[in-house]
Amino acid sequence: MSPHKVRRDAIKHGYRSGLEFKISMALDTIKYKYEYESIKIEWEDLAYRTYTPDFILKNGIIIETKGRFLTLDRRKHLAIKKQHPKLDIRFVFEN
Repeated sequence: MSPHKVRRDAIKHGYRSGLEFKISMALDTIKYKYEYESIKIEWEDLAYRTYTPDFILKNGIIIETKGRFLTLDRRKHLAIKKQHPKLDIRFVFEN
């Protein structure tokens, strides 16, 4: 299936990427309860910003899916980790 069709299918089901849709289907298959983009985390970087994580599991673990992990993403997540050290954010990469 082409990447464009995968993304269109994901958007049709309410997700922003094909990877997010795959993760949601995997969690649904094992009947694991989760929330999708249900919270916003405040962080500062010379300006007030918010971060909306992809999945919040019932045990409090936050899952962030990434197709690409750019320099800006790394900088953002390092700042979030520094400002919110108790959050358990885990990444799932496409490759």
